[in-house]
This record gives sequence, structure tokens and C-alpha cells, in this order.
Amino acid sequence: MAPAMPEDPFATAAPPQPSSPTQPDAQPPSNNSPASSTYPNIIIFGETGVGKSSLVNMLVSEGAPRANVSSQALGCTFASLPYLIKLGEQEYRIWDTAGLNEGQHGTMPAEDALNNLKTLVQNLGDGINLLVYCIRGARFRDILRVNHDLFTGIICQGKVRVVAVITGLENEERMDDWWKENKEEFEARGLSFEEVACVTTSKGKMKVDSFMFEEEYKESEKKIRELLQKHCKEVLRPWKNESESWFLDIGVRMREYMEEYNNRTDNERQVLNRKGGWKTVNESRSQGDDEEVVDCLKVFTFCAVGVGVAIMSVFRS
Repeated sequence: MAPAMPEDPFATAAPPQPSSPTQPDAQPPSNNSPASSTYPNIIIFGETGVGKSSLVNMLVSEGAPRANVSSQALGCTFASLPYLIKLGEQEYRIWDTAGLNEGQHGTMPAEDALNNLKTLVQNLGDGINLLVYCIRGARFRDILRVNHDLFTGIICQGKVRVVAVITGLENEERMDDWWKENKEEFEARGLSFEEVACVTTSKGKMKVDSFMFEEEYKESEKKIRELLQKHCKEVLRPWKNESESWFLDIGVRMREYMEEYNNRTDNERQVLNRKGGWKTVNESRSQGDDEEVVDCLKVFTFCAVGVGVAIMSVFRS
């Protein structure tokens, strides 16, 4: 059985105080930077180490600022950095975001996560054109579903198109076969995508006159560019949540999600699908998977409480 969480794990903690999120190597946006200008937004999300920053670097123009590929580059859950890319004749602002398992030494400073979440929501005020879920081609773990549900169902309310990029497939004989073999497992857990690209974001080691996976890398870049361009073009207008309560809604949804997960029975998994409903999958669970998810959901709770405190302070002022 999943370890029970306290009703309010942070009830005794002091309410989070507003502060500016820190991001190593990040510079304050200038007047013409990606963060301060209006461009269509593409959000890349996923766990640490799956190749999100390498994917960004595959797409940015030569000579443009590149993403730091260090696993600690963003530093904390919900941290995000924007980069400009060009697909065809259109420029896009692509956001490299930190996933739920990111932070120093595997920990997640909850107060920083709350501030980063608020900043991310503010930065996306122009609207969101596309979500890109970056996943390492390996066994399915519960945290994959929680990251998916956070961005697609909780933050974007199931209203933004989602595509997936499966990385780390350079050693596969045919990279596209990975999704054919694993699609059913993802869909059984409530994860579905408009389209999936199976790729590598690594060129591998240098051989005599080329990189080991240079051919696979070039094929992957072409796939990803075509995937993003196709789905961004099909989105006639970005999704915007113009409600002043969006930040509050996210906090409420986080707490509800945590409670739903914690209330499962021993042989059930409940997952939030893209339409916001819950489905049940009967199967055994890994204790390690449960502990990983519960740790992440504690951050959900802190953010939910912190959002409520922030909203109440506005009403009281």
C-alpha cells in the first residue's frame, strides 16, 4: 500500500514568502529577449536527464544561446528558461522546464517550486501553442504519468495539444519500432498523444571523421522539426487562460490530484486522463515508484497551500 501522507504535510511550516526564483546561468530578460517578447509558446517538459536541453540545442540556430545540458541547469521543479527557435519562416519561444523529480541531490525545495510555478504561469500569459513531453525510452514508471498529468491536465486543463518525443533510442535498429512496442502500455495508463517522434538527442562519441550516431541524430532533428511545425501550424490560436483565478485553480487541482492518488486501494492505480477524468488500472505497483510519486505530490501540496495563502493575502490587502 502506498505510504499515507499527512492531511497537510506543511501545516506547521511558515507560509511561503514571495521571492524571485533563482536559475543558475540564467540572465534577466532584456527588452528583446525570448522571455519579454511575444512569440508562440512551445513547452518542453519531462524528467531530468531525458534530453530536454539537448532537444532544445538541436533546434536553436547556430550562434544562438544554448541550453545548459547539466542535470542541475534549471535547479528546481517548475523552473523554466526560454529559447528562440525557427520552424520554417516562423519564430517560436520554446521553454525548457524542470520536471517534478528535479532539484539538488534529488530534493525539491518546495518554496522555490511555488515561486517558479507562479513565474511560469505569468510567462505563459501569451498562451500556449503546444506541449512536448520528452520521455526516455525505458520502462514505464508512475512519475511519467504524474509529470504528464501536471502539465496537460492541471496546468493546461486538457486544452493544449500534446506530442511526445521519445529519446535515447540511438541503439535501436529502427527507432520508430519503440513506440509500436510500447504504445499500448502508455495508453492503458491514460497517456495519449497527437503524435510521437522516436529519436536520439545525442551524436555519441567522435569516431575518425564523424560522430557515432551522426546519421541517427540528423534523422531525429528532421523528425522533431517536422513534428513541431506540423502541430503548431494546425493550432489556429494558442490556448489562453484569461481567468484571474488560473493560479488558484492550479493549486486546487494539485491538492485534489494528491488526494485521489493517496486514496487508491492496494491493487488499483487511478490516473488522470487528458479530459480530466479518472480511470483505474488493476495491477501491482512498485514500492519505489510509489515513494517517488508521493515525494513529488508533497510538493503539489505545498504549492496548493502556498497558492491559497497568496490569494488570501490579495483579498486581505
